[in-house]
Amino acid sequence: MPRSPAPVKGVFQREDDPTGNWYARFRIDGKLVKKSFGTDRAAAIEYVEKARTLRRVGEGHVPKSAKGVPKIAKELEAVAVGSSVLVEELCDDLLRHIQSRPNVYKDQRNPPYRIGLIKKHFGHCPAASVRPYEIADWLDTLGRAPATVNRYKVTFSSIYRYGKQRDKVQVNPAHEVSQLKLNNGVIRYLKPEEEKRLRAVLQRAVDEWDPETRSAGSVSCTESTSSISRSERGCARESSTVFAGEISISPVVRSRCETRRTAQAGLFR
Repeated sequence: MPRSPAPVKGVFQREDDPTGNWYARFRIDGKLVKKSFGTDRAAAIEYVEKARTLRRVGEGHVPKSAKGVPKIAKELEAVAVGSSVLVEELCDDLLRHIQSRPNVYKDQRNPPYRIGLIKKHFGHCPAASVRPYEIADWLDTLGRAPATVNRYKVTFSSIYRYGKQRDKVQVNPAHEVSQLKLNNGVIRYLKPEEEKRLRAVLQRAVDEWDPETRSAGSVSCTESTSSISRSERGCARESSTVFAGEISISPVVRSRCETRRTAQAGLFR
């Protein structure tokens, strides 16, 4: 039977609560503050111990209701600074940083343009008040290709990341915005002259093989891929070409495939 955890003053479970939730409680200025933490006992312990420490030291903020959060003096200072910093200031900071290092940031046109567009729409907002969904909604209104939208998202995140490095903000809402999926597949067809060169190379490779191997015959270009085994398809990738869904395999490839099947059969006898 597992040992019961050591009791912590101010952290308890109610006997009339069948869910087994953990509660934290303490007094501040004669008022009892009680808060539920669900099944997270560790969070309840951290909450009550931090509140008691702040009450004893006399620095920071001790909440007088369950809605409040205990905060040390440094956390209060960060909130005060973050609430007074506008996105406009963060944009200007990153822009100066980029423009002062042309050897590092080779592109001195696109990033400044994106920063300027972000500043135009969010510059008046307190940096700490911008929410991820606001950024996502704005990106949707750009009407640009997914790759371009992702670049704006990265620029937005860079603005906040640089601000965090300067202790001007403590959050990065752009980090919570998902990037769009990209489809970089390109369908390309051979030009007539490219096809001629490719056929010439393949024919030259076939002509250079041993005549005895070639005399065994060749696979017709009309043989469909469905009639070729999986191992033959793997071999075909080494020396084959596909035209209109049909595959042409040189005799040596067929010979290689037969050798491979023989070797595999010998291994599993």
